[in-house]
Amino acid sequence: MRPNELEPYLGFALDYPVDADDVRRRLGLVEVSAPGVDATTTIDDLLRPADGATFDSATALYEQLVCNLDERHVGRKFYDDRGGQAASTGGPRDERNTSF
Repeated sequence: MRPNELEPYLGFALDYPVDADDVRRRLGLVEVSAPGVDATTTIDDLLRPADGATFDSATALYEQLVCNLDERHVGRKFYDDRGGQAASTGGPRDERNTSF
């Protein structure tokens, strides 16, 4: 399942409020795929930092899951459509096009 498909799925699959243990028990094996690579992460793995938490809505649960996605789920790193290209070393820098 793609990350953008999670929130509607969570709204349909669970009744709220729900605790993290119940989510892990019922949906823990559901895999969230990373774009452009053959990598997945399970909902069980994404909820580990939230042990004992209770979620009042699908949106709250979705936000918790998305916050725990790793860098494989990020598009182009350091992409900025407002400035020049990022320097190839040292991360994003573009002193020519600074906007305030």
